[in-house]
Amino acid sequence: MQDDFIASLTYEVREEVVERYFYERRLIELQIDHIHELARKTRKLEKTLHRCFAHIYKFLIDDSSIMQFGTIMSNKRSCFIKSEAPVTAGHRLSLGARICSLTGRRKFKRLLFAEYEELEKVAQEYESAYEDMKEECEAVCHNIRTFQKNHDVMIIIGFLKSMDTELLVKKHFLGDNFSPEEIGSVDQGLAFKRPRIEQFQLTPPPETPSMDTVAGPLTVLASAVYDAHTDKIKRALKQL
Repeated sequence: MQDDFIASLTYEVREEVVERYFYERRLIELQIDHIHELARKTRKLEKTLHRCFAHIYKFLIDDSSIMQFGTIMSNKRSCFIKSEAPVTAGHRLSLGARICSLTGRRKFKRLLFAEYEELEKVAQEYESAYEDMKEECEAVCHNIRTFQKNHDVMIIIGFLKSMDTELLVKKHFLGDNFSPEEIGSVDQGLAFKRPRIEQFQLTPPPETPSMDTVAGPLTVLASAVYDAHTDKIKRALKQL
């Protein structure tokens, strides 16, 4: 039945259908490539986000203070991000320049506040990139469903078999000795894998309350950490 349908169509019609299939297929391939490019950019922001958390954790010093910091953030969307990323010399110097006129407890508080402001900024950038990428994945999945609805792969395969297409194209899609029994596997080979945000294993965007919201609790935490580790903090502040 399908062979009779294919035979009834002119060569020009079959050629037009195949060309449209490959054109629309290429558009989706480009969209998928774009998602992978977005993933690379988002992953760079993710690494920056990890470093921001690492900087704060190093200044909080102990696990108890880190847990209190998590409570202040009310971070329910993801676990705390622990990283071994070092606090770079350039980062220490830039922070030091902003708080050089302060001493002791106030200096440490300003330092922690500066770290949180940086975290808040990066977290917003990361969440924006993450959500854009998620929306792009959903849009491409919709395009793939539409593409599959508009194109019967079995008919396209039949067209390719009946046309004087280049040998390389036939070999790539149909193999050298294509048989009806192999149609199912070829159909699977031509199918798109629908992109999902989860496949990239990115950290879900953490919740970062505004500085106005956390200023009071963060001040209390900074004071508690300073009291518990005064000597260690003073030595560290001298290096700024």
